[in-house]
Amino acid sequence: MMGGELSINGTLAFARRLDGSGQLQTSGLSSLIDYENRNGTTSIRINMPYKTDRSIFANEDGKNNIVLFEGIGYLCTNKQSAPTMGELVTLAEKYKLPAFGIVIYSNNQIFPFVYVGKTQSMVAESACGSGSIALNILTGQQRIVQPTGKTIEVNHVKDRFTITAKVDMIR
Repeated sequence: MMGGELSINGTLAFARRLDGSGQLQTSGLSSLIDYENRNGTTSIRINMPYKTDRSIFANEDGKNNIVLFEGIGYLCTNKQSAPTMGELVTLAEKYKLPAFGIVIYSNNQIFPFVYVGKTQSMVAESACGSGSIALNILTGQQRIVQPTGKTIEVNHVKDRFTITAKVDMIR
């Protein structure tokens, strides 16, 4: 990816191009990723150690709302206003991460924004797999609706995640 970070959706798309099942490697993770294509869906299984924290931009309930992965962090909030690039820069610097995102959510639907330090860019994402994982960690939601209206399913036990989605090839 642009800053060497992990892209869950990019990994799902790559895995979809491969036949059957196996292992692959991608940027943003040092370990191999298991994948499987079955019944029109693609699943990847990833070990993603994480930590949680409570943000300076905390939710009203006072619970942890930040998830920190190896190369990216996310603040998950139900505050329905777009973040500023300055907020994301502040979070990336505070946690010493090359990328940081804010996932605005309502029930199980997300609206993610991601900042990448290497390119000094902030993007309103049309889908965000790692942001979906962050929301799953904090809320337990398993079926996460992307801004496109498509769904990603996230399940985890400790730091072992299975992410499943229908991946369509565009020709």
